[in-house]
Amino acid sequence: MSAKQLLINQINNMNFGVDQEIYNKSTGNAHYEISKLAGDLTQEYNLLQGATLDLSNQMSTPDKTGALDLTVNVGGQSYNGQVCLSGDKVIINKAILEMIAELFPQTQMGDIAQYPDYLYFSREEMSGVWESMLQYRDNQAPQELKDLLVFLVEAIPDQYFTASLSGVTFKLDQAGLEDVIYNVLLKVRDEKERFAGIIVGMSTMYGPNPDLDPETMREDIIAGIDKAVADGSFPTKEQIHLMSQFVQVQDFYYQASLPPSAAKEFKLTLKLSETSGLPGEITITSKTTGSKNNINTNANASLDIKTIDGNNISGTLNQTYMYQAKRADSQMVMSAKASNPSTGGTLLDFELKGDSSQQADSGLKIALPELNEENSMDITSLIEQGTDEDRL
Repeated sequence: MSAKQLLINQINNMNFGVDQEIYNKSTGNAHYEISKLAGDLTQEYNLLQGATLDLSNQMSTPDKTGALDLTVNVGGQSYNGQVCLSGDKVIINKAILEMIAELFPQTQMGDIAQYPDYLYFSREEMSGVWESMLQYRDNQAPQELKDLLVFLVEAIPDQYFTASLSGVTFKLDQAGLEDVIYNVLLKVRDEKERFAGIIVGMSTMYGPNPDLDPETMREDIIAGIDKAVADGSFPTKEQIHLMSQFVQVQDFYYQASLPPSAAKEFKLTLKLSETSGLPGEITITSKTTGSKNNINTNANASLDIKTIDGNNISGTLNQTYMYQAKRADSQMVMSAKASNPSTGGTLLDFELKGDSSQQADSGLKIALPELNEENSMDITSLIEQGTDEDRL
């Protein structure tokens, strides 16, 4: 069996490697804090220095219910609110509106005192969300995602895959990336019906979309491919190569483990050229070790670029994740800096820290608000009207 076929088999049998109970019924909490906020660009937002967000959540997938309590502390003031899920309904308590009105006074919300205790709206897409959660619970990736990944891997030439006892490795340089993109596009052209079906499947993965007719979308995708081929606008190798004037791949590496306890690794380093207008470098790495009930992941991303007006911009995102004994814990630190070398001034110095935990709770029962005509209002039509206006 080839290295590529080994990877395709792994995709077809893909699971999330986590005990299913945490996706069945669970409780959790999270805390986020703006630990640093300085620089010339932040003078209007000094109030946010030290602001915190605390979240407490409950989720019961089989009951299709969820509750999220949140507390925002900013400028010495504390604001509370709650959002609940019940089947296809999203329920918001009035405290959320009061918080928005206090923090963003420019928002036109009318006299909040006239609102009932709860506002709610219904969305058909929620049925797909719950179905997806059941797939997570049963440790299965959505079939639509598997179909897309298999399609892409099939298009990649065998030479970019190698196999070892620890897993399958996929590695590219700039020339390899251009070759892969070209071969993927050829597969899209030659298997346009299959490709269109996959894209439609991804678009409806979370359930029916009232604004989307799958058959029309499928026909439009096929017609668009045919038109591009007929009028000569379908990308050529030469056109794909032109992108190297703007972005170059310094390193692209992915290792998919075959033994359950072997490490999974990913690394991507992109070099942005002067021609792009934002010269610099972007790096993303992640490494996962462990097996089903003892998983550790470290992920990092960094950005270092120079803007067209000569400012330096850098940023980092570091995150750790650990799953053990039906409990998931994570920590993250995100930072961003911007400076003007010509003046030596600091434009932005920002840092956000956060941590969260989620624990399986098989006996969980979520107490949702009991809605009636006196204490609630259905705003589904208002939400749909706003969506229509945005579309226009």
